[in-house]
Amino acid sequence: MRIASWNVLHGLGIPDGKYDQARLIANAACFKEMDLVALQEVDHGQPRTQLDNQAELIGEAMGLPYRAFSPALFGTPGEKWQRAPHKDLAQFGVALLSRRAPLAIHHMNMSGAPFGAPLFIPNSGFIYIKDEPRAAVAMEFENFVIASTHLSFIPGFNIAQLHKVSKWLKEFGKPAMIAGDLNLPPSIIQKSTRWKSLARSKTYPKWGPRTQLDYLLVDEPSAWGAINLLPAPSLTISDHLPLLLDCGIA
Repeated sequence: MRIASWNVLHGLGIPDGKYDQARLIANAACFKEMDLVALQEVDHGQPRTQLDNQAELIGEAMGLPYRAFSPALFGTPGEKWQRAPHKDLAQFGVALLSRRAPLAIHHMNMSGAPFGAPLFIPNSGFIYIKDEPRAAVAMEFENFVIASTHLSFIPGFNIAQLHKVSKWLKEFGKPAMIAGDLNLPPSIIQKSTRWKSLARSKTYPKWGPRTQLDYLLVDEPSAWGAINLLPAPSLTISDHLPLLLDCGIA
């Protein structure tokens, strides 16, 4: 089974800093060989991205018919938003796309830190950013469960969120994977959890990767069979490189 995790940065082009639907679709088509794809920073109905349903557009381009989206907030990230669901507001969150029909889809929401921190923004440099709520969406299959998530960039809060997601997935009683942008370097991952990364590769920033922030973490490495890290395709959107692998789980 081929699995990928990719922070799409709501389809923002690098280095031009613009959104183009055709470019998003062309980039997503590079993942047609994948069976499961976890996405982070996904827009739904946002004016900045032409009101697109990005999970549906990307899923169609990848040829993955089963799609689950979980909003972390309602409104526009970095601007005006709220945690409470509202049918008239745009959404921003995480998604999970699959070639195989899941047994069930599960959602979890997490609070962000009550403060922010300087964060590097492509084309803008370091800007003070307030933290925002986070979400995780999971697909449960016969032999495993996988979740897509994007954790806080605030030290300590991201570790607490990682523990919350891992505890949640353990409740299913199956081999589990956490796929996503965890905003943590490998050294902290190793110290803060017993979960293991199936793939080690520097993923951020895309134009000169210095560290790994994106992971495919599992609680039982032996359950996933032989692991082969796959090369990342050449992409023109996002500030993250995707993480791709082929594993032996059925």
